Amino acid sequence: MSFYGTGIYSYGSTYWDGTETDRTIVMGALPAGSGTISAVNLYMYQVSTRAQLGTVNVQSLSRTNWVDTQATWNSYKTGSAWTTKGGDFSATIIHHLAISADNKWQVFILMGAGADNPLTLTWGDTVSVILKLAESGGGVQGNAWLLKDYTTESLRPYFLITYSATAPASVRQQIIITE
Repeated sequence: MSFYGTGIYSYGSTYWDGTETDRTIVMGALPAGSGTISAVNLYMYQVSTRAQLGTVNVQSLSRTNWVDTQATWNSYKTGSAWTTKGGDFSATIIHHLAISADNKWQVFILMGAGADNPLTLTWGDTVSVILKLAESGGGVQGNAWLLKDYTTESLRPYFLITYSATAPASVRQQIIITE
């Protein structure tokens, strides 16, 4: 069974300019439910890349009290700086994905088979991750993602939750991402 989660927020796009990498922050809550969760995937629609396509790493955000409407490259909320510009995150890579084309869904495995270091998640948990280009090489690389307020609702990011037993077979729930 699958459940499409919503309530996802994000800030930014992922770019590497040879000195700093821009990051996309994603936060969303898994809905209340029942049954055993076996996989959680984050679906993000990629609309453009810049020269030298790269690998995007998903890493846990270590600061979870950022404010969606106030987050910037320098601050997680008004008057409060990130420890690391662009977002504070764990060094552990949850999943990595080589980006190869524009205008398609990219699937990041947060829990389940295929994740490098899968998260352990249950119903109602909040997922806070950062999408960050692997810092490997010069030149400008990057990806732009459709975010929570994109006009075509079917192209907004979402979680796909795979589980067994007692929840609805399939429900699509929007996630919210801000820039």
